[in-house]
Amino acid sequence: MPTKLEIARYWGSIDASFCEDTEELSCFACGYFYSGRYDKTPEKIPLQKAHIIPDSCGGKNEVSNLVLLCPMCHREAPMINDRDSFLKWIKARPHFYLQRQNSLLVELNNYGIELSKFADITCADFSLFLQNLRHETSLHADFEGLGGGRIPMSTMAALLAKYQHLLPIKGCLKNNSMANDLQQNLW
Repeated sequence: MPTKLEIARYWGSIDASFCEDTEELSCFACGYFYSGRYDKTPEKIPLQKAHIIPDSCGGKNEVSNLVLLCPMCHREAPMINDRDSFLKWIKARPHFYLQRQNSLLVELNNYGIELSKFADITCADFSLFLQNLRHETSLHADFEGLGGGRIPMSTMAALLAKYQHLLPIKGCLKNNSMANDLQQNLW
């Protein structure tokens, strides 16, 4: 069985979009990478070796038939005897962060939150918002093998629904009082 580094180098030489950096391996399908959470030794990064043509359909354990996928993409990868379909699926798979964003949008919709209202919120604002609410949240265990616990999108949506009055609203001038308001109201 080829090593993860051998698989990454093989695909990087064929198409750089599969593996842009063999020093920082990421999922070939969604781009998820493990940043500083693991030793950067390729074999220790929890990407999985996935067969393009499943071994149950005669696929070989060769670099040309293996890709590196995160556990979530590996679970959802097509299991068919069709190399072109598999590679097309990899290329079309939305980036991990886009998947998370879409999941948040679905959850916000479930709470009936009007998205246009928050159009001016910056990532820094949202990050501060979540940091100040950490006492009201709990992390889900890592069931997907992505490393560490994560705040579910449903939790983020529930917090936005509960405390949306503390966030800057579109059309209003932003000021530095948001941090003070959050700390006074939530701590």
